[in-house]
Amino acid sequence: MQFSPGAPAEVTSDADALPKFDLSVAPLPKSELKTLAPVTPIATKHNLSAALPEVEETVDFENDVKFSPAVTEIKTDVLQEAIPDFSPDVYNPKVTVFPPNPEPPTLVNVLTVHFGTDWVNWEPETLRKELVDRGLVIEKDMDLPQNRILFDMLFAAQLLYSHSGFMDFWRMFEKVCKALNGKPVIMQEIQNTTPFEMSYFRKLVNILREDLKNEDFGTEVLQYQAACCFNAGFYVAPKILKSCQPHLDKLLAIPEKDNLKQNLWDLEDKLYNMDVQKFNSTLETMQFTEAPSSIQLARHLATIRYVRERVDRIKAQLNLGS
Repeated sequence: MQFSPGAPAEVTSDADALPKFDLSVAPLPKSELKTLAPVTPIATKHNLSAALPEVEETVDFENDVKFSPAVTEIKTDVLQEAIPDFSPDVYNPKVTVFPPNPEPPTLVNVLTVHFGTDWVNWEPETLRKELVDRGLVIEKDMDLPQNRILFDMLFAAQLLYSHSGFMDFWRMFEKVCKALNGKPVIMQEIQNTTPFEMSYFRKLVNILREDLKNEDFGTEVLQYQAACCFNAGFYVAPKILKSCQPHLDKLLAIPEKDNLKQNLWDLEDKLYNMDVQKFNSTLETMQFTEAPSSIQLARHLATIRYVRERVDRIKAQLNLGS
């Protein structure tokens, strides 16, 4: 998840000055995933989405969702200080069941309503049993595809609070990113995460692990992110993943100009902070050509829309308002 040259389209930081928007402007490219640095295997205590979590900086939304970390004692290898304290503006104790297509913060909310923070330490078998006993899942439906995806997401959420290896090891990053995006996790294969998924994952880490908000990924993960962006035809990384841009530049025969990168990143800030109505009306007024800069702009806007829609779903599921 490429384009034909044309007259370079000028990208400005003023959304209203941009031309008519169509997300289907050009097919995304298919390239070989570039060779990545070898990863040291790490034994994890979970199967399936044993991929471990964590990520770096993000852009703040207006009325953003935030879970502030509670200061508590450290238990065994679990980072207890990272578990949210769920202040009233982000936590809804009335949300006690899993809604359809739950987002990770919603899962964390429901689990914490029922079990406090004990669930973070539970083995998969214990977690499954407790969920069945509380009527949160039906035992006979446990192996349905949607429930397998749900449990992968649950185990990845546990790992968000018990490990930080996904910050440094690309295999862990990939699997946790897939799981928390609600996508099937195939442990035996390289799945190539998309810039959409990686951007939302970074946002989730900032929401659920504020202690990691200013932490950067390790070199191996940044190289992986760059390769995935390259594969998807992003020659300028989304701003939330901008730390991987130097590695992305190395994959390009001719790196994008610095002014194009900055223009795109400045525009992202503006669009992330628009209210929903203005954001949607702005997209409707845009149109794109096949010029490389215009295609990059279309891809960035598609990423913004994906992340905004997922964050809006979190707010709706937890009744947090806009």
